[in-house]
Amino acid sequence: MTARTLKNLKLAPQHIRHATVAAYPHLKDIAENLIYDAAAPCIMIGQDNWGLIVSLQVKSGRATQPPASDPTGLGSVWVLPQFITVNKYDTSLTTVRRF
Repeated sequence: MTARTLKNLKLAPQHIRHATVAAYPHLKDIAENLIYDAAAPCIMIGQDNWGLIVSLQVKSGRATQPPASDPTGLGSVWVLPQFITVNKYDTSLTTVRRF
């Protein structure tokens, strides 16, 4: 495994609001693990460390709904891609809950 550190990883704070999660019934039982406010990512995991980012659990709904995935398999750390429409094109951003 290769690791690199940065003194100030200044990424914008991100939010997942209750209303966002409530809109997707398949996320109801993990909602408390997904909702947070103004949390800035403090770690980035690259593709070269694929064993740390391959999902061991996935909660999915319809094809148009975001899936939540748990790379740890423990159910305590969930990743939820946020779908944002920009200029009529869909852009996917990945948000990782702090642990």
